[in-house]
Amino acid sequence: MLDQRPQKMYLEQFSPWLSDFQFQKFDEVEVPGQYLQHKDNNADFIKIDRILPVVDNVRGHGISYKRLTFRGHDGSLHPFAVQYPAARHCRREERIAQLLRMFNEVLARKKESRRRNLFFSLPAAFPLSPHIRMVEDDVSYISLHQVYEDFCNRSGVHKDEAIDFYVKSVEQAMTMRTDKDTKEWLNNVRMEIIQAIRQRIVPDTFLLDFFKRTFSTFPDLWLFRKQFTLQYATVAFQTYLLAINNRYPQKLFFSRAKGNIWNTELLPCTTIVLEAS
Repeated sequence: MLDQRPQKMYLEQFSPWLSDFQFQKFDEVEVPGQYLQHKDNNADFIKIDRILPVVDNVRGHGISYKRLTFRGHDGSLHPFAVQYPAARHCRREERIAQLLRMFNEVLARKKESRRRNLFFSLPAAFPLSPHIRMVEDDVSYISLHQVYEDFCNRSGVHKDEAIDFYVKSVEQAMTMRTDKDTKEWLNNVRMEIIQAIRQRIVPDTFLLDFFKRTFSTFPDLWLFRKQFTLQYATVAFQTYLLAINNRYPQKLFFSRAKGNIWNTELLPCTTIVLEAS
């Protein structure tokens, strides 16, 4: 039902004041999120020239939101997603992002980390009210789950076929066995089901095939893989350091233009932290 909605809407349907906004006609308003860069002054900050009249309707995994795009006075475009997250979750996530931005300052001062271009990729996020916030939403970013959906659309496979096959196989295995207390047996059954899914439904090369379609030349693919590897190393480090759990494919976004990676819902798991302490 969400896919049947129009993907484009006009800003004047939501706010005539925003559609009439123009640089030097009103007060000079800076593109939001620039104060998170830890700069000494705002002399070089980009001002909002106009707000593009087209609003994008974006459907993600379990969420649907609208995307606004600001045009800076230098001609640059800055898309932002309007979200309605839970206040207790987004505030914790913003604190984690502030900590990682401090780590970026340390990495920028080290010679070895600068040579390897190591940094934590963090989109700008700022609250408008206790239940509304805006997050920088680059159109080049795509999640691993969206790559899977693209594979399903191209190959004619239903998106839930792998999940249905897994659930039915586990139920069938549980009914055929009398002793259900051994965890090792259940893990072996799950591994066999995953191997069957890889052979019948989802091949191992569907992610590589997506990258080959995205990048037309081998040098572009090589540069992307190099940056992707470095960024994924930072993601693995922050996940281990801050005890962040539930890293599902729909929460891992990577840029097809730059190779940067960022995670959504950067929330430490309290249970893991207590066990580690």
